[in-house]
Amino acid sequence: MRFAARARRGISCTYSSTAPGTAARNKKMRQIRGSYFVYILECADTTLYTGITTNLDRRLKEHQGKKGARYTRAHGALKIIYSEVHLSQSQALKREAKIKKMRRVQKIALAKI
Repeated sequence: MRFAARARRGISCTYSSTAPGTAARNKKMRQIRGSYFVYILECADTTLYTGITTNLDRRLKEHQGKKGARYTRAHGALKIIYSEVHLSQSQALKREAKIKKMRRVQKIALAKI
């Protein structure tokens, strides 16, 4: 089932931006309107930051342009290593909270799926 179709049906779609051959899929995921993305960002000092947004490209540029979260302004945002799409803000916030409670090793394993 295509990602957009899955998202319309309320099924959570996940993808890792570091996997090979994901450029076209990433573009499709970013085009889903009315959805919220939970993402894990790698910082310059190798720490991880988790957040939610409605537009991954815009949010990454904000982090890199020092207009994002205070944490990423101090630690330097490099790239998004993982993201997943949710149809509601409530679902995205709940998932973000679960990911933030994970240990670093678990977050890295999640990004490599």
